[in-house]
Amino acid sequence: MSAQLQESYRQVAAAAEAYAIAFHEGDTNELGRLFLPDCKLQFVEDGTLRCFAASDWIAIVGSRASAAAQGHAPDFRLASLELAGPDCAAVTIEMTSPPNRFRDVLHLLRIDGTWRIVAKAFHRDLAG
Repeated sequence: MSAQLQESYRQVAAAAEAYAIAFHEGDTNELGRLFLPDCKLQFVEDGTLRCFAASDWIAIVGSRASAAAQGHAPDFRLASLELAGPDCAAVTIEMTSPPNRFRDVLHLLRIDGTWRIVAKAFHRDLAG
C-alpha cells in the first residue's frame, strides 16, 4: 500500500472512531461535522425500507440520553475498512448503545481534505 493510501486508511479509521464516540456521547456537534447535511441514512424495518436525512437522525440522537450519560462504557469495533482510492472509503462498524446493537456501513469521501460520511446503511438488533 502506498504511503498516500496508508495515510488515507489512518484518517478513515480515525473518522470512524470519532463517529462511534460521538454517537456514544450524543455529541450532535461532532456528528454534524462528520456527516454531510444531505446524507441519507437507510435501514429495513419489518421488510420496509426506511430512509431519513442525517440532520433528522442527529436531532433524534440529541433528544435522548446518550449511552455515556446512562453510564455505559463505549463498545464499538471497526469490522472492516476498504479504500476505493485515496479519497473514497467504506467502513463497517459495530456498536452497542443499550438496548441496541448496531452494524453500520458508512461511505466516506474526502472533501476539501476532510473525510465526511456521505451515506449510511445500518442493521439493528437487541444487544445481548
